[in-house]
Amino acid sequence: MRAFFLLVLFLFFLTTSAGAINLDTVEVKETEIQGMFDIILYGARHGDDLETVALLVPLNSEYQVKMYAPDFDYRIDRAKDAKTATNIAKQFTSWHHSFMRHIYLKIVAPDGKAVAYEVRPLYLPFVYGRADVLDNTYRLKEKTVFISVKLLPSVERRLYHFDFDKSSQ
Repeated sequence: MRAFFLLVLFLFFLTTSAGAINLDTVEVKETEIQGMFDIILYGARHGDDLETVALLVPLNSEYQVKMYAPDFDYRIDRAKDAKTATNIAKQFTSWHHSFMRHIYLKIVAPDGKAVAYEVRPLYLPFVYGRADVLDNTYRLKEKTVFISVKLLPSVERRLYHFDFDKSSQ
């Protein structure tokens, strides 16, 4: 049953991402984020939700940003200036008990324009084995960017898939 589910998921991903390209990110300083933005606040669904991030999407952008997630996993605040948007994003992403600091990433389109800015939390590295625990993807298809937020596999294994030594039982 699991193999069938994985096959269906793979085929769905294959058909929805045909013709799409991956976008890169570049770390920027907070002061480089200028303009007016819609803010996508993703995550913070439970007390230990590491899949938490904020995206600042420029108003009147030629690119449309969509989360590859159900609507209940995120909310959108509309039309905020850069200072207000970054403050909301920082507050939203800094609630976790292991929060250390933020990094700011510019999601870059093939033409060099900013599709969006990501405000990503970094965590105390001794808690999860590394400070940056997210493995987000940004896929551009035509003028729509699909963003998927997930944990790095090593962090996910550390959190959810305990591999106890059975010989000690």
